[in-house]
Amino acid sequence: MTKEEYMVQTNIKSPEEAKEYLKHLNLLFWSVFLAGIIIRIAQIYLSDGLFLLLFLAHISLLVYFVYYCIQVKKAIKMQVMSAAFAILFAPISWLWFYSAITGPLKIIIGKTPVPDRLLIQMSSAERKERDKSINKKVLRTILIGLGVYLLLVIGIIVFVIFT
Repeated sequence: MTKEEYMVQTNIKSPEEAKEYLKHLNLLFWSVFLAGIIIRIAQIYLSDGLFLLLFLAHISLLVYFVYYCIQVKKAIKMQVMSAAFAILFAPISWLWFYSAITGPLKIIIGKTPVPDRLLIQMSSAERKERDKSINKKVLRTILIGLGVYLLLVIGIIVFVIFT
């Protein structure tokens, strides 16, 4: 399967459109993540009024992120149940949803090789092997995320203790 044949399976018209989706999605994903960290820090140092304003801004960012993910889901023709599961069990499932939604975009712009066959064309053994590989990647991503979060918390605690 070529990149162009793969792109026909989606509603995306060009690699440039896929690149814009991916760039915007990455920006939103990291903005939501960093905003969550800032909210935790702000809870300690800001007054209730300012904290509430920052918290509402973060909620707005989360809502926009979910809305944009739904738009991208429609563009790549992702299964509705997969997207609904990821959004309903947010934010942890967004780690899975993020890779599931960016994978097709990366294929279209050429950052990831085109799969030999689509999921519906795979045998059950091939699907199990693919799922095992995906589960390893998700677990690694979660562990890295928790490690980074733990390092940030330790850094903040050390900063607060020594200041």
